[in-house]
Amino acid sequence: MGVPHGTSERTTLGEWALPARCMVVPLQWAMNRDEGRWGEDAGEFRPERFIKEGKEGEVKVEEPTHFLPFQVMAQVFPLLESSHRIAQNLI
Repeated sequence: MGVPHGTSERTTLGEWALPARCMVVPLQWAMNRDEGRWGEDAGEFRPERFIKEGKEGEVKVEEPTHFLPFQVMAQVFPLLESSHRIAQNLI
């Protein structure tokens, strides 16, 4: 499960109507295994789905906006750039 968040005012989330001061706890496991976003192999470990080949054989690591490995809120992971370089070196 993800970190609980709260609504500050009445809002909607998809088809759900949420009152003000409502606690929302995202289920990251389900979001990161959603076959609608990832395909039939959503439950399989396939890091190559994030690796794209760029110009002149350059390898780029792309992180889709619907991938939420650590938190649901958009946050900067301090070592994200380093992890991309490490991933490129492992290939």
